[in-house]
Amino acid sequence: MVYGGFAVTSPLRAEHPRIRELLQPDVRAVLWGELASTHATEVFDIVAQGRKTGLLLISRDGIERIFGFHEGDLVFGFSTALDEADDARQAVLGLVRVASAGTFTFLSAPATAIPQSVRRQNVQEVVLDALRRLDEGEAPPAAANG
Repeated sequence: MVYGGFAVTSPLRAEHPRIRELLQPDVRAVLWGELASTHATEVFDIVAQGRKTGLLLISRDGIERIFGFHEGDLVFGFSTALDEADDARQAVLGLVRVASAGTFTFLSAPATAIPQSVRRQNVQEVVLDALRRLDEGEAPPAAANG
């Protein structure tokens, strides 16, 4: 895969210190690629349908987002975009708002390595809610994020 003139042949490496802290030795990359060929909603579907437990790291337009999953359910979300920060639902909305290039890495991890900042939520319902909000014309924040 080619992204920004470079082949995506290895997993992402987190830049933000808070995200790097989550990437412990027992967390290992098992799936990665580019968002130009796979939409973020498809990546969420893979995690949900496969009932995966781990972390999904997505980097696009200088913004890093990380989501935690337990058996396919969303339990954590963090974004370096200020208007999304610790709000998992806002981070999903920010991600699906714009279909553009970026990269993703899914890291398999034991459930004990996944922070839980929100009650378990069906990620497909969260994605559908974000798409509904966009369809209904919910205005993006003043400083739109990628």
